[in-house]
Amino acid sequence: MVRYLVCEWDEAELSWQRFRRDVIGATDPKAASVGSCRNVMLSMWQELGLSEAPGMPNNVVHASAGPLEGLKERAVWCGADVAADELAQQLFQAGLTRATLDMWLSDNPKVTLGGGTDKVFDLTEEMGAEAVVQLVRAQMGGAYEYAAAQAVF
Repeated sequence: MVRYLVCEWDEAELSWQRFRRDVIGATDPKAASVGSCRNVMLSMWQELGLSEAPGMPNNVVHASAGPLEGLKERAVWCGADVAADELAQQLFQAGLTRATLDMWLSDNPKVTLGGGTDKVFDLTEEMGAEAVVQLVRAQMGGAYEYAAAQAVF
């Protein structure tokens, strides 16, 4: 069974990196911060009725790695309308086209963004939503081009 929560928080109070590290916990529950979800699940797995202790890769809890991946997962798991999403609206205002956002969300292509080249979800991992919007805004001066498996600003 899959159960999900859609979480929102003030990034001034809790960065995406701290959310993943301190609230969710490291991917390996044995390395997760004390009090994090994965740490608690590991310490209570029998009480919770799990058939085995959480470990790699079955660590019980998933969290999006960053805001773009979160947008994709809200669409997939929650049926969210991408065009109506607050982050998407901010990205459009920063100059990103709907076609580019759709391609990013469906393909997770390799892009050059902010001086780095990697898959777009990896480049924006653990960044706050505002930082992702600012990164896109800074890059939108150039033409966006998508060819084969690589997207380049």
